[in-house]
Amino acid sequence: MDCCVNRNDVIQYINDNLIRVDGKLNSPALRSNKHSDALNNLINLTSYLPSQATISERWYHMKHDLYSVPNCVECGKPVSWSDGVYKRFCSQLCAVTSEEARQRTHRQFIGKKQSQNQIDKSAATRTGTKRTDETKQKLRMQKLGSNNPMFGKKPWNFGIDPKDNPLFGRPRRNFGLYGSANPMFGKSPSPFAGKGINGKFKGLHFRSSLELCYLMYWYEENVVVDSAESNGFKVHYLDSDTIKTYSPDFFLCETSTIVEIKPKKLQSGIVLKKFDALVSAFPDMNCVMLSGHDIIDFVEHCIYNNLVDHYISCDMLYMTNKQLSRLRNNYGEIIRSINS
Repeated sequence: MDCCVNRNDVIQYINDNLIRVDGKLNSPALRSNKHSDALNNLINLTSYLPSQATISERWYHMKHDLYSVPNCVECGKPVSWSDGVYKRFCSQLCAVTSEEARQRTHRQFIGKKQSQNQIDKSAATRTGTKRTDETKQKLRMQKLGSNNPMFGKKPWNFGIDPKDNPLFGRPRRNFGLYGSANPMFGKSPSPFAGKGINGKFKGLHFRSSLELCYLMYWYEENVVVDSAESNGFKVHYLDSDTIKTYSPDFFLCETSTIVEIKPKKLQSGIVLKKFDALVSAFPDMNCVMLSGHDIIDFVEHCIYNNLVDHYISCDMLYMTNKQLSRLRNNYGEIIRSINS
């Protein structure tokens, strides 16, 4: 840690120049060259945190004068950083078994006692062998004879010839998907099954890890991007004597460029046929197909600096926990696909 750096001066500089109107830290602006000294000072003053700690987490320690990660109030283990704050408990087990939870549950029921009438009514309606013989006989008589809701009525299919019955010969639900009738019978699942991700970055929908990387890259480079699907760039192409429709991924507004994002290994066959149809439909526009080779350095930068977690904490990136787990498992696959 640089002893010449004044902690209060760094806090004052960030408060004056890098706090947004909503009171949160403008982390993307802090990463720019203009504020590089402030970023380096912030990292140096919070060097006691792990290297993967986000900028928001480091600023939280600076602002609250914390010199270590807080501990769980139940077991004393370090807690995790999530959604701009530290959790109070290290796990769900500690949260529900802590003394605080027990006291909270105790306060909900203390002083509440059932009356004798409530106790008798509860005993009379108990199920199974705990019911008295009198209760069982009473329940039995309630459905006998004219008390039965179906008394004197006929079933809906009474007198209908079996072949005229609308349910005659109808297979039970999903019956055709059992055994050899299942189209996947005897086939192995695709090696890519369970790896797809989707979500939204600044309101733009993405459907792959590479599309997310490009959206973050364009944001860092201040490139104005919009969805090509919502801007009417739909084209028709012919596939096996069938006319189908296709929409590219994104539209770069300042350069009037239509972008299709596909890894190199997928840029063949039907993908090229779709792209050729796009070029023919919009001859006056710049149509490009991008892979990950052009931003390989930025992809490695994203993984090393945990930009995904940073943008999630800034409410710029929305992904479910399942999608986020898939993305982290895909990191190695992304690098290999770009280098291949």
